Amino acid sequence: MPPKTSSGLSSVLQPYPPLVRLLKLWEERAGDRAMPARHDLDTLTLRDWLGYMHLVDVTDEGQYHYRIFGTSIGRLFGRDLQSRPIKDLPEPERSEAIQDYGSVVSSRQPHFIERQRNVVDKIDILPRPRLVGKLCLPLSDDGANVSQILAAIYPRPE
Repeated sequence: MPPKTSSGLSSVLQPYPPLVRLLKLWEERAGDRAMPARHDLDTLTLRDWLGYMHLVDVTDEGQYHYRIFGTSIGRLFGRDLQSRPIKDLPEPERSEAIQDYGSVVSSRQPHFIERQRNVVDKIDILPRPRLVGKLCLPLSDDGANVSQILAAIYPRPE
C-alpha cells in the first residue's frame, strides 16, 4: 500500500482549497497503487481544475514536455506553452520547474511548492507579485515509473 500523503500535505495546502480537493482525488484514484495512471483521471473528472493545470510528459531522457498548459495559467503568467518543451520556459522558472518535476519523478510522491511570482490577475493591468501554489502529482502508465506529471497552479487567495 502506498504511503498516504494527505495528513502532511493537506495541512500545507489549506490556503488553496482546489489543491486540497485535487490531492484527495489523486489519492482516491491511486487506490492501493503508488500512483494513478493518466486514464484514471479523465477530462470530465478534472473539469474543475482544467484552466489551472498542466499535464507534463516525462521522457526517457529525463526531459519534460507540456502536453496541456492551462489557459488560466497562461493568462496569469502571460505565456502559452501548450505542446512545447519545458526548455521554452524562461529562467528562473525553467530551472525551478525542472527541479520540481525531478523531485516528483525521483520520489514518486506529490510535491507542493509555494513561490512568489509576478502575475496578471483579473483586476490587474500590470503584473504584480503574488504567492502562487503549485501541486505536482505523479502519474504512471506501468505502475512503477512516473510517465506524466499533473500539476495545478493557483494564486493564493488574498
